[in-house]
Amino acid sequence: MARLLSDSDPTAEARNLKDLLPGGVHVFFSEARHAGAELHPAEHDFLSARRMQPVREREFRTGRALAREALTRLGVADFALLPAETREPRWPAGIVGSISHCEGVCAVAVAASTQFSGLGIDLEYIGRIDDAIADTVCAPEERRQLDELPPSSRRQRLSLLFSAKESVFKALFPLTRQFLDFDDVSLTIGDGRFSARAVKPDVQKADVLHGRFFAAPKLILTAAWLPAA
Repeated sequence: MARLLSDSDPTAEARNLKDLLPGGVHVFFSEARHAGAELHPAEHDFLSARRMQPVREREFRTGRALAREALTRLGVADFALLPAETREPRWPAGIVGSISHCEGVCAVAVAASTQFSGLGIDLEYIGRIDDAIADTVCAPEERRQLDELPPSSRRQRLSLLFSAKESVFKALFPLTRQFLDFDDVSLTIGDGRFSARAVKPDVQKADVLHGRFFAAPKLILTAAWLPAA
């Protein structure tokens, strides 16, 4: 694995995400040109039928343009990536994928479903998640461990817990169709790695999901995946 490098520029920091993911996953990152890219006609119709806030519309446009480039790596051209009623992207048959946005940065990861049955990525600014919602983000043991940390480390750990669980949920939902609360899953965090286990016994597959993370000066990057059965 390549050595992960940090940088004070969030766009450059985000590119470390590529080194977190296993072979077979293709990762693409937004550039200025993606913001003005043309949408697929079906994506344009979807957007026209909704009144999105300008920031959300820019994210939608950037994410779809980036996803279109990523899908060509797997031999899929001119695909309209529309949200399902449950809001997750409906990827083409035979492909798993994940999109993540944070202010000014977007990343898309795709892979063949013959290699992976679930895939999730997340980008998170350190400190955006406020300590006031720690009880929402943390399972009981995670909260206890968080409270033992000095204030300088709490912000990073809370951001990591939030981001890692977002990656876990993205990887699991297409398989389980279960909406999870943050305290439904507990994480064990090691050196650049984490594993997820279900706190509630009816949460499927969360006991076999693993991931990796990288803490840059401004961003926490996380990725989780499930190998194909």
